Amino acid sequence: MFVLSLQLIDLYWTVIPVMLVHYYASHPYQRSDSKRSRTIVWLTWVWSIRLTHNYFRREGWAWGDREDWRFADLRKKLGGHWWWVSFFAVYVSQQ
Repeated sequence: MFVLSLQLIDLYWTVIPVMLVHYYASHPYQRSDSKRSRTIVWLTWVWSIRLTHNYFRREGWAWGDREDWRFADLRKKLGGHWWWVSFFAVYVSQQ
């Protein structure tokens, strides 16, 4: 039986915001205060580095040894149907 592991989901939270802030900062139609923009980019990088450090510290400096307990608990409770139940719950909560 195939078991999907989501142990690296936390690392996405360290990468995606940095990518988004650089996308919006470099957008050709953006109009903003350059000092404020540089400050936000810098703060996002600091936040990302701090989050990455805490992730690896929590994992014992290993890459994805254990999964976030919330996803493991959801998979244990719902079996093979957890992914579509969680997708539906997120979709409904956005409406």
